[in-house]
Amino acid sequence: DSSENTPDTDMPLINAMFCELREKPGPIKLKVPSRLHDLYQRQTIEEQYNCGFGVNAEYLSLFENSPLKFVGHDADNDPRAFELDDHPFFAGTAFQPERSALSGAEHPLVIGFLTAASRTRNTVQL
Repeated sequence: DSSENTPDTDMPLINAMFCELREKPGPIKLKVPSRLHDLYQRQTIEEQYNCGFGVNAEYLSLFENSPLKFVGHDADNDPRAFELDDHPFFAGTAFQPERSALSGAEHPLVIGFLTAASRTRNTVQL
């Protein structure tokens, strides 16, 4: 559960961060190989944050042998992005890629999502 929604949860998978990231940019190192690295075409990216909660590093070992991979980490090695191996496009981030629209910029994750959705739509019978 999340300590944001259930403060007294026994297993706070999502927990308040030590230092909130409100309207702050920060570097993220992407793992190679990963879908996010392929979309950005570089190993270190800089993204804008507006959040106070993140994945609790205490529980990362639960995902070690699963299809859910943490592929982006900040300078303190805290997880900031993940993806699901066996899905056409499944990514989660501690930053908000949609905020790029505020400056009129195209974001690699938004373009990647739209591309995957278009491919999937063309292969699925409705």
